Amino acid sequence: MHTLIEYRVRPVTRYVLTRFEQVTDGDDESGGSVCLGEFDRADTAFHIGCALARDDDRGGSPAADETKEVKFPDHPDHTDKTVGYELHPF
Repeated sequence: MHTLIEYRVRPVTRYVLTRFEQVTDGDDESGGSVCLGEFDRADTAFHIGCALARDDDRGGSPAADETKEVKFPDHPDHTDKTVGYELHPF
């Protein structure tokens, strides 16, 4: 009788969609990031991220003393892989 047990490490590619929000009020600054989902395909994560960003962008007009900037996601297949993805400070 012969038993073979083998362990392997294999790469797995997943795409995580995050939402980062930073609020600056004078000298005060706060922010945070939340994971909104994990996807098998870059296209799926990208399209959902665009839809959510579009929803945030349409979310009413800011108050007179407030500005709002919504950054839409970059498609992971169209970024420079040597540099990596943009990291937000949190």
